[in-house]
Order: sequence, then structure tokens, then C-alpha cells
Amino acid sequence: MKLYSEKEIGAILKRAAELSMSEVGSNAGGLSLEELQLIGREAGLDPDLILKAASEL
Repeated sequence: MKLYSEKEIGAILKRAAELSMSEVGSNAGGLSLEELQLIGREAGLDPDLILKAASEL
């Protein structure tokens, strides 16, 4: 089984999000901070780090 690096994971998720937007269209509502934290938690990321990253945008 192939293991992906952090850089590859970021690129894969970014591209999947881009593909999703093109399928759904530009009227997609996006994700809430809570939804992002849930996704991050499932990927093994600390929800507080998701909050910190969001606040840096």
C-alpha cells in the first residue's frame, strides 16, 4: 500500500476540492469551521490547529 507524504496529501485534497467545485458549480456553500475541524480530526489533525489555520486566512 502506498503511503502519501504530507505534501502529496495536501495536493490530493486540494485537487479533489477543485474537482468537487467544478462538479457542483460555483453555487456550492462551502464548509463551516466545525465541518473542517471534523474532517481534520478524522485525518488525525488537532481541531485547535484547524482553528488556528483558519484564523490565519
